[in-house]
Amino acid sequence: MGRIDYGYNMELNILVGTFTAICWFGWCTYNRIRQPYVWKCAVFVALTGFVMLLEVIDRPPIFYVFDCHSLWHLSTAPLLILLYSFAIDDCKFLRKREVELKENDKKQP
Repeated sequence: MGRIDYGYNMELNILVGTFTAICWFGWCTYNRIRQPYVWKCAVFVALTGFVMLLEVIDRPPIFYVFDCHSLWHLSTAPLLILLYSFAIDDCKFLRKREVELKENDKKQP
């Protein structure tokens, strides 16, 4: 069985994550007028990229207990509140748009 190079794995994950973040920022910029809640997505992506530095930085543990990896897990958990808030707002927007389209279809002969 082959061995996985951890450094290569991290570089690839950072590359894919950065590309994904750029795509999300582009989507948020494109939809910011029509969907005013997309700021939540942009802030989530920015903060996720910022706290990713904790995963990349390898420092000695604080008080021999809290290393950067554990702090990374601690900092990503609250970000889910922002992500779910965005997802809920997006679902509401899409549902409202779907209802409006169905009403417009009924009005047209």
